[in-house]
Amino acid sequence: MKGEGEIWASNHLIKLLIAPFFSSFASTAPPDITVEKTWVHASEGFDIDLACIVHGDVNSEMLWYQNSFLLDPTDRRSMLSKGEKYTLNIRNFQQSDFGNYSCVADNALGRTKKYIEVSGRPGPATFLSPAYSNYLDRYNLTYTIESIPPLDEIKLLYRKLMMNETYQHPGSWEDTILVPTLTRSDATHFIMSHVIRGLSPNSVYEVMIQARNVHGWNEVSDSRAP
Repeated sequence: MKGEGEIWASNHLIKLLIAPFFSSFASTAPPDITVEKTWVHASEGFDIDLACIVHGDVNSEMLWYQNSFLLDPTDRRSMLSKGEKYTLNIRNFQQSDFGNYSCVADNALGRTKKYIEVSGRPGPATFLSPAYSNYLDRYNLTYTIESIPPLDEIKLLYRKLMMNETYQHPGSWEDTILVPTLTRSDATHFIMSHVIRGLSPNSVYEVMIQARNVHGWNEVSDSRAP
């Protein structure tokens, strides 16, 4: 019995030492939070998840807002948490669900807020084709765009870069409006190709893509130098 009492006392003593140390460490600063995505594509009838990560302080309280209005759970909306990850799930997305969302984490030392835009506009283009062309005077540009609704129009912009070891001087933009031939790569993305012709051999070009669906134009993609 004496041995059992010593083991119990030892375990009890360790618990007393650990608990105050953890509590003090977890509350030395306002919450540090990040979002998985600052921009989320959505469409009516689909489900989406917005995720916010709280780093270090698992005791923080998390609140969700849409356009500055506090959100409560409903039959289509639920708030979930697992460890450091907090998720706002919206089912059967409706037109009224579009907007700017924020996740707000509170603890005893302060409040931190991060923002997420939920939009029906297409996402920015992601380029898939290699940086170098196999041809002297043309380039086969392949790219993917996130959009649940069909794409109505594609704007292709490209320009020649005059450059050497000491400077870089861009030429004028050439732009072309394309009626896209739509091929789905999955339920939320289109994959497309377009051959840019009449290019100068042994040259460098900068390319950008913009797309429009029923909700409007997306942000211009990051430039690509093929």
